[in-house]
Amino acid sequence: MFERKLVFVVLIWGAMAISPLWAQNDAEDARGSVAAPAGSATVSTTVSTQPILTVTPAPTKSDEEEDDDNEKPNAFKPNWSGNMEASYANQNTQGGQGQITEQVLLTGDYHLTEGGHYLSFALGGGQQMLEGVPTDLGTFSVGGGLGLGFFQPSLDTQVQEGAQALISITSTLTLEFQVLKPVALSLTLAGGPESHQGAVSQLVGKSDAVDEIDSYNLTPGGMISFTPWDILNVTLTGQDEFSTTYQYQNVTHTVQTALNQTEQIPSATLGANVTCFTDFLLALSYQLGEEIYPAGVIYSPIKGKTVKFGTPTTQGFTGFTLGLTYNL
Repeated sequence: MFERKLVFVVLIWGAMAISPLWAQNDAEDARGSVAAPAGSATVSTTVSTQPILTVTPAPTKSDEEEDDDNEKPNAFKPNWSGNMEASYANQNTQGGQGQITEQVLLTGDYHLTEGGHYLSFALGGGQQMLEGVPTDLGTFSVGGGLGLGFFQPSLDTQVQEGAQALISITSTLTLEFQVLKPVALSLTLAGGPESHQGAVSQLVGKSDAVDEIDSYNLTPGGMISFTPWDILNVTLTGQDEFSTTYQYQNVTHTVQTALNQTEQIPSATLGANVTCFTDFLLALSYQLGEEIYPAGVIYSPIKGKTVKFGTPTTQGFTGFTLGLTYNL
């Protein structure tokens, strides 16, 4: 009997101990639920208190490059530009018709930097007078320049080969100074050898029907350029060419005769470049000068042939050039 009472007391004590926990759970369930009408389901509205973890993907290389492009929308990239030029030049002297040159030239410029460094290549062909005969020729040139702010030096070498065994090499060094925004001053120095064949035996006293004439020239000069508007550029050029015929020889190069005759050719040229229809450039120039000949036999680059004078002689000449360039 005593044992039954003891068990009954223990059960009652345990029930009293756990009743507060049941009450607490019932209160929490009441707060996290919404009472529904009779016969309907109970909808739970418990809100999670766990923090939301957002994972951001790492930027890819292409995304970084795109950001760099967005930061530098006008970043310079090396590029090509080109043009095609057709030109005609005619020179007249006191002694008669002078040199006539017709040429078509395709030029490509590779711009290396935004400051103005570049490489230039040109290829073309045409015709000029040699010993009074229209002579076909081909032209190739290569050059380049530096953009150093107001100072822009450049060097260009042109090679011509053609009929009558013509070969001519001319290099031109140009030092350009941008004095003011519309005004630039340039110093130039050009020179190189030239060789061709022609029927000049009556002048040089040879028995061969054809002889070879060898010469070289050196031409210092200067130019002032004025650009009042984007569509117009005006230039004034002065130069003093020294053309030396140093020998003539037979076509087999077995007999050479020294001449060492130098002709001086001072001249001035006024030119204008006009932009038309955006992609076309019209070039016009007028030249005025004189040839100062020594006595004897000498090749005249203005006349385009070999001449002979008994005494030193000076003759004036004029010339004009017409050119049309299309920007590709």
